[in-house]
Amino acid sequence: MFRKSKILIILAAVMIIEIDLFSQNFLSEKVSFQVGLSIGKADTRKAPLNGGNNTSGFGNIKLESDFYISINRQLLNKNRFYVQGGIGYLVNIHRVANVINLAYFNLSIQPLWYNSLYIKNNLYLPLDFKYYLSNKRKISLISSNTMSLTFHKWVKNWGYSQGKYSHFSKWTLDPSDIESFIGLGIDRDKFQYFGQIRVFNLMFKDDALRNNGKEIDYYNPLKFRLGMGMKF
Repeated sequence: MFRKSKILIILAAVMIIEIDLFSQNFLSEKVSFQVGLSIGKADTRKAPLNGGNNTSGFGNIKLESDFYISINRQLLNKNRFYVQGGIGYLVNIHRVANVINLAYFNLSIQPLWYNSLYIKNNLYLPLDFKYYLSNKRKISLISSNTMSLTFHKWVKNWGYSQGKYSHFSKWTLDPSDIESFIGLGIDRDKFQYFGQIRVFNLMFKDDALRNNGKEIDYYNPLKFRLGMGMKF
């Protein structure tokens, strides 16, 4: 049943983008290019204690990071209010040691395997709402709402630097998470700069991990996002 709901979620996410986003008139519209990165506290609730030393971070703070790139089209520009939607690519890098679900990668071996590096490659769907604080349109409040659909998973095995079981990978199409960020932006000519903090996070169950938690999880550890854009 949940597999069917995943399909519906994917279709709904794609419909966020306007039907004519990539129509013949796409290049005649206001288009922008955006890149950025996010750093946040990793979800350590699923990490076993005996794998806890194999993590990255500062002291006891375990981190994960995102890097993304997208192309966006203006959907609304009225008075001080601006809306844009787009499509892009996001890579999520996670280094907290979790137990790998070997059956997910079509492996039947029994021992427990821990990841030392877990990379998820995602289709990235952003929808940004911006409100300028003055008519000069320089400083703005920005709400960014994003969805990530994972199309490839790559897991590096803890303790194995090479050989058959050093890493596993799989092509797929699964919803990863839905996130909302708020923050401030600065416009300078064609360039945009912004900093945000995550205020909402909905995570979907990840079958690549053995202790993969709930089907839908609203856990929201602290996460910051920085980025810049350029208008064409």
